[in-house]
Amino acid sequence: MSGIKVTPADKYFGDCIKERSDWTCEFPGCNRRYPPPSSLQCCHYFSRGDWSTRFNKENCISMCFAHHSWMDGHHHQFREFMEKRLGPDGYAALVARNADSVLGKKFKQTKGIGEIAKFFKGQYQQMVQFRLFSSEKIIDFEEYVP
Repeated sequence: MSGIKVTPADKYFGDCIKERSDWTCEFPGCNRRYPPPSSLQCCHYFSRGDWSTRFNKENCISMCFAHHSWMDGHHHQFREFMEKRLGPDGYAALVARNADSVLGKKFKQTKGIGEIAKFFKGQYQQMVQFRLFSSEKIIDFEEYVP
């Protein structure tokens, strides 16, 4: 993870993931809230190096540093968690998306800058405004289509 550059799109996409969960660690049983700015992290099931799922909201969850580190070292348990979270069809769709090299190339061409960064920045700003007037715990956001 340390060798992959964090682009502006990564930053705003990560903010969307964290805002979606109301800045709460989604590790089973944790549910600790880390208000922004915080050390809460955007945890990718498939690595950020996999461009086809790098900016896919189904591939990512909010986790504190300790639980993100634990999941990275326990891939079997992480897979079970994701299968339960997404269901069999959702998990299969995520695996298929990750294997889509054409989609991966389209996302890689964005370099994580420009239009895609503006898109996720706008999504994040809308989520923050929505949360001000909503009691909903989970707020969804739109996917970027290259």
